[in-house]
Amino acid sequence: MPELVDFTRAKTEQSKDAGSVVCSAHERLRTQECEGLQPGADERPARSQLLEQIARLESELAALFCSTYPRIGFDFGVRSRGGGARLLGLAELECLRDDLAERLHEVRRSLSERTYVEERRRVEIEQMLLDPSAHKWKLIANEDIGERGCKHWHVRPRWGPLGMLMNWWRVVISSGCPLAARLVTASLRIASSS
Repeated sequence: MPELVDFTRAKTEQSKDAGSVVCSAHERLRTQECEGLQPGADERPARSQLLEQIARLESELAALFCSTYPRIGFDFGVRSRGGGARLLGLAELECLRDDLAERLHEVRRSLSERTYVEERRRVEIEQMLLDPSAHKWKLIANEDIGERGCKHWHVRPRWGPLGMLMNWWRVVISSGCPLAARLVTASLRIASSS
């Protein structure tokens, strides 16, 4: 039995020595092949810079979303990369950054165009209020100036056909959505009757 114990000790010591030799040889080869280079060390600065750019673009897109709040029709989404949660490579990060930059440019352009049109409509409203007879039958809704609600400005003749003949025009400003009030009262009537 003591011979068996000595044999197992000798095998264990040999395997430890062989393992350390293999590990040290592997480390030497690895350091010789990649002398001065660590895996992923070259892409760390590029990755961090890309992530900073992506974060800045996302915050600018979020700020634009907040500034366009009452308006609708803007697309703020960015296409998904697919494949679930994973660490993106440099090429994928660059594509994401480019998509965000393109989306930001498109939203800024469309917002600029829309605000130009809205400002022109506001000027028209002021002109309508100053000289209604020059803007006969003109109608501008609240949506046209980038606001919510059903309010609208409409140039109509004062006193119907007589006002048209006498050139007496005025701007009628609606008070909101009468249909919404009618729907609420109708639903209350239905609820009370049942």
